[in-house]
Amino acid sequence: MDGMVPVPNDERRIAMNYRRWMLRKHRNDKTSAGEFVQAIKQDHGFPRRAGRTEILDYLIRQEACVKCIRTFEETWSEYERQDIKHKCHEKTYEPRRRMRWRKGVVRT
Repeated sequence: MDGMVPVPNDERRIAMNYRRWMLRKHRNDKTSAGEFVQAIKQDHGFPRRAGRTEILDYLIRQEACVKCIRTFEETWSEYERQDIKHKCHEKTYEPRRRMRWRKGVVRT
């Protein structure tokens, strides 16, 4: 276990993926984002854990309309901004130093 740092349980959380974020954020919207969410819910092949490029490639392969792709680009930017904002406010975990006592000298 040399070099391994213990991580508290709250730090082991999995980041919310884009699909889940969309379903929570825009579920009841009466906008193009809300329509996109309805399409995502109906499409069981929509990538669940994928990045921007993979999702965009998927939409192109599925011959999505321009409005869907534009909505995806806009909501992806919003998703990234919110994710960065969240990461800036996360507490960083610093492990406690173990102290060893030997002949009156403190070692860390």
